[in-house]
Amino acid sequence: MPDNKADSATPQMATRRPTAVPTIKKKPPADEASGYRNLLESIYDGVLIADQGGAIIDGNSRALHMFSSERSVLCRSNITDWIHGADAALVAKIRVNISNRKYTLIETYCNRSDQTLFPVEIAVNEIDLAGQKMMCFFIRDISTRKHTEQKLREYDQHRTQFISNVSHELRVPLTSMIYAITNMLNGVAGELSPEGVRYLRSLEAGGKRMLMTINGILDMTGLENNMLSLNKKKVPLASFVRSSLILLALRAEQQEITFKENISNCSSFVECDPEKMERVLMNIADNAIKFTPPGGTVEVTAQAASDGQGLITVEDNGIGIPSADLPRVSTRYFRGGTHAHGSGLGLSISKEIVELHQGRLTIESPPAGKEKGTRVTIALPAAASPLVLIVDDNEEIRKMLTTILQASGYRTLTASSAEEALLSLSNNPVELIILDLLLPTLNGFQLANILRQNTAWHSLPVIAITGMSIESEQKHILDQYNVPLLSKPFRKEELTDRIEKIFLPTGE
Repeated sequence: MPDNKADSATPQMATRRPTAVPTIKKKPPADEASGYRNLLESIYDGVLIADQGGAIIDGNSRALHMFSSERSVLCRSNITDWIHGADAALVAKIRVNISNRKYTLIETYCNRSDQTLFPVEIAVNEIDLAGQKMMCFFIRDISTRKHTEQKLREYDQHRTQFISNVSHELRVPLTSMIYAITNMLNGVAGELSPEGVRYLRSLEAGGKRMLMTINGILDMTGLENNMLSLNKKKVPLASFVRSSLILLALRAEQQEITFKENISNCSSFVECDPEKMERVLMNIADNAIKFTPPGGTVEVTAQAASDGQGLITVEDNGIGIPSADLPRVSTRYFRGGTHAHGSGLGLSISKEIVELHQGRLTIESPPAGKEKGTRVTIALPAAASPLVLIVDDNEEIRKMLTTILQASGYRTLTASSAEEALLSLSNNPVELIILDLLLPTLNGFQLANILRQNTAWHSLPVIAITGMSIESEQKHILDQYNVPLLSKPFRKEELTDRIEKIFLPTGE
């Protein structure tokens, strides 16, 4: 085995009470020497016997073969000469284990006489030879096992790569098809008949469910390889839940299931990767609909917990989960009961993604106080509400915008001029600016230009508001700065919708 294994060959030692290690009681007198030798040679593993300092005094033929050495050479050496990376401290530790009647197991590499390395497991016990306490090293060559493990890792990597490649190949055209269907529903190809709309809605829902499955497979491969990264941001919990479940509410209606939302009073924010958590929520709600018969109910609740976490609860009054299946229902590929279908990945991946967010996912079936159904609860870390800077020279407008934003859970600062706004930006972690274009001294266009030229603020979201009509050239400037425009007067919903688009995922 090549020498480049040396870096990973530090002995790893485990200890436990002795169990099944072969024990040699005592070296017999000279007239029984052949019996002692036969016993030593009958042991399948390589055996080396050493004194308390590690000096080797004997060994069997298996050990000679392992180390490609002569008996005379072995018996003039120390055990540390053959265990790669070993020293007197290791021998001392083994003696301590033996005195405490602990069984020592070492996984490391050993040196052959030609200095090549091979992987081994070494068990150490104590024997009594002619009244002297000796250490007996049972050495097992695990080269074949290590080679097999490496091959299995390679096969697993190939499998993972194949699944990932196929999933990506399916994902790209499927995303394009969903995009085309959505455009048709939005009238890009002209007016559609009610029947055409119905068919396209069905295609859109089916396509998005398939895309959710593909994304789940990609998430699974990422989790298996510890490569699933999170793009966390602050998300308004109620709006996130509402936007994630639009298509599933339509599916529930088609299956004659009542779909309820209890989220209107929630103004909490959570910190999460919105795209991945959207898939988690859709997986859970999709399961609730799947296992609820016509006439049943699925209810989704969003609220802040007493410990500050954001809670999302999906509860149904469907067939529920058998108590025997509850411990396994969130394990990969588990599909229980006669109603089971699908990949068996949904709840497992959902649970792992939630835990990757430092959150938790719990399942009750039936929910407390209910006779049937299932309740799945997601708890996510809470986030401080985003800080919004309102820049307008009109005090009444500033008060109105402050009231609207605070009612939606945002924190606010106000400034009556561009200069005051720049001072606030320097002293506060502002995450969004509502900017009036018609300001004294520096106007909104000039302030937007300053922001985009400053490395600290160039990507800071800005929403422009104005009561004046602007020219196409000015609109072009705002577009270049990636600043959407709201014309006064505007409805409260128009503003909050604009803000939510900044903090919520845009979807696939």
